[in-house]
Amino acid sequence: ATKCYRVMENVERILAIELFNAAQALEFRRPARSSATIEGFVAAFREQVSFVEQDRIMYESMHEAVNFLQGVEF
Repeated sequence: ATKCYRVMENVERILAIELFNAAQALEFRRPARSSATIEGFVAAFREQVSFVEQDRIMYESMHEAVNFLQGVEF
């Protein structure tokens, strides 16, 4: 059970990193737009996790992304 819990935490972190990367990529594609659903999801994500314009330590952003995923209701 504890190993399963660690795996779940790691998957959660991986998904948060993937979401972070996808949100960054969408910003680089502007002014192109995605679907309304994706744009709404990214807008909600951006309320908690800011766009990275300069090099910085990413730990805080990754932590914010994990917190965002933990609070999302599907």
